[in-house]
Amino acid sequence: MRLGLLRDDRPRSVRALRFAIGVTIGLVFVAFDLVPEAVWIPITVAVVMSSDRYAGGVLKKSSQRAAATAIGCGLGLAVIVLPGPHGSAMILLVGAAASFAAGLFLTDARYSYLALYAGISLIIVVSVPAGEGVSFALWRIANIFIGGAIGLLVSTVVLPESARRHFLDELATTAQLFAEAIGLQREPSTELDDLVDLEERIISSVRRQQSTLASARLESLGWHRAGDDLARIVEREREMVRHFSGRTPDENFERLAVLTAEADQVLTRNQLN
Repeated sequence: MRLGLLRDDRPRSVRALRFAIGVTIGLVFVAFDLVPEAVWIPITVAVVMSSDRYAGGVLKKSSQRAAATAIGCGLGLAVIVLPGPHGSAMILLVGAAASFAAGLFLTDARYSYLALYAGISLIIVVSVPAGEGVSFALWRIANIFIGGAIGLLVSTVVLPESARRHFLDELATTAQLFAEAIGLQREPSTELDDLVDLEERIISSVRRQQSTLASARLESLGWHRAGDDLARIVEREREMVRHFSGRTPDENFERLAVLTAEADQVLTRNQLN
């Protein structure tokens, strides 16, 4: 395992610069009136770039936002173009059905963002005057794609941060913290508070592994293929933390050795280290 990795702790000013560059590029479309409804471009850039610091996370958010916009605007267009004799009733019916469907997914972290923005897009489109609705919806979809592409490009090219590297850092950090905790367990004079503090640090490191792994899986095919195996290792780390105090130092050491060896095997097999 790569225990010698240095952390990529970029200052906030670097992330702020990357964010400012992305939004400013989006504002060019507004300032020079390059396309209709251009305001949605910098808004989208701001939303997707603020959602995650890594390119993989930005890709996920931008694709979800594009899909949500397409779904919401598509439903809105259906209401506008085919209103039938009872246009207002149709808006209420489609709105109620779409809101119910979105509500089913709001508690699911995988689809909550998509569901929320699909509903918002539907509401915005049906609130636009009928004569402008079709053009508005089509340009909004196009501009969301443009904004997402700008956010992804800037996150990838301008002082990028690697979720893959950060995951490896946190994996190594977690192993080190476990080793320290086992060492404290062996000391007769160790206070319970010392172990509790280390366990909290381990939990924080494991949570960072989970968040960075989600982005790392989108950064390369190798990480995507190894994602499920690495996720299982992270879950076993969580299980080890839960039962750490109830096991002997030797039991914890044995589990740590097995876990470390398996992590090395996954990284080596997929050429990730």
